[in-house]
Amino acid sequence: MKPKTNSQLEISRLVGYLPVLTNEHKEWAKLNCFPAEAIRRKNGDVYCSLCGYQWKSDSELADTVVGITCPHCQSELKAEYSKRRTIDTLGYMTIVDVVGEYQVLRHFLVNKVFKLGENFTLDPIEVVQLWFNEDGKCIPITRARSQNSSWCRQPFSLSKPMNFRSRIIEEYKIWGDVYPNMYITDKLKKRGLTSFYGCNPYHLVGQLLSGDTKTETLIKTGQYDLLIAYTSTSRERDV
Repeated sequence: MKPKTNSQLEISRLVGYLPVLTNEHKEWAKLNCFPAEAIRRKNGDVYCSLCGYQWKSDSELADTVVGITCPHCQSELKAEYSKRRTIDTLGYMTIVDVVGEYQVLRHFLVNKVFKLGENFTLDPIEVVQLWFNEDGKCIPITRARSQNSSWCRQPFSLSKPMNFRSRIIEEYKIWGDVYPNMYITDKLKKRGLTSFYGCNPYHLVGQLLSGDTKTETLIKTGQYDLLIAYTSTSRERDV
């Protein structure tokens, strides 16, 4: 779908100003977008599932009860006994940017496949961009969905380019691990947004920009449990 509206034409020009993914982003995704596990063998060999480092541990009971700290990446890990040799899992990283007047949520698919004990690198692939204007209207740019998206591990056709989509669907409302260096528009800052407080970013940003005073009040009064419930699309009436 080519840009047709004035907003889409403007966004197609602004896309080129988005910063590129850096090695710092990739290293952060490696350590934060996946379960923090230490794969332990019966012989005492331990493998960090986040960075791939291997070492020997004789404190089996302490590792199980207290947990394990990886000597290499210093991550706190939960011990898991397993015979698996290969890590194969998916995660999402969300980068929060500002371009022009738009608040942009950029969602990257992170696929980790490596053999335990080996060094590895990640190459996150951008699958969704959500461009919010100052009134809270969201214009999505995404990769096409795969034909079997209803049951496959992830719904996007990674070989297809990013393109404008006519509407928002559930697959675009990704709830990834948010990269900590966030850039937020002045309007959202005035309404109290400094973090996502455990809420889905799509709902929280959209509600704040569209002028939902209840959302703003819950943030500014620190009622984060109520905020999580309120930003859930099925529970506003209960709140």
